Amino acid sequence: VEYYTKSLELYGENENTWNELGNVYFDQKDFEKAIECYKKAVEVDEEFYWSYYNVGLAMSRKWSNDQQKRDDAKKWFEKAIDVKSDYHPALNELGLYYLDKNDYERAEKYFFLAIKAYSSYKYPYYNLATIYKEREQYNKAKEYLFKALQYSPDYVAALNNMGILFYREGDYPTALYYYTKAIEINPKYKFSLHNIGLVFDHMEQYRKAYQMHQKVGE
Repeated sequence: VEYYTKSLELYGENENTWNELGNVYFDQKDFEKAIECYKKAVEVDEEFYWSYYNVGLAMSRKWSNDQQKRDDAKKWFEKAIDVKSDYHPALNELGLYYLDKNDYERAEKYFFLAIKAYSSYKYPYYNLATIYKEREQYNKAKEYLFKALQYSPDYVAALNNMGILFYREGDYPTALYYYTKAIEINPKYKFSLHNIGLVFDHMEQYRKAYQMHQKVGE
């Protein structure tokens, strides 16, 4: 913070410096100060799409349960797209906005646009799989999770969701395989620990199930 503040004092207003200072506050979870900095960046340069996106992201993190604030965040993502139409992180966030509202059609549109803009970006593949999982289109959901894992083999959330799909189909050994892969990467990933416990419950391995449920609470 001190370095970037000093730089602004010495060299004057600079969009990159304001944006980087905002990133420092963002990493500290001081989202309101981060937003102030990002807004300063776009005051200096109205074409600086990174900061439009960052304002939206900080608002989404700070007020994740406030629909009005989420609506405001959406407008900032749209501003980023107005400047750079193929900015894939903003496209993905717009997809998430509509996914949260269960507007799957519009969510799909933005996730596909994000993939078109940057084909190796793992998040829209995962998010599309979430839509297809909700629609009980399990094979299609697996297809997109495989793609996410192709680009990021250690993507724990994707491994966990793959396990959920096989679990719902009653294929408990394969579900267990994916959940286990997830906790090999992150031993404290509670979602997979819980899900392993559910698999052991169904396999009537109750001692193992109990141990897993205990680990969730640790």
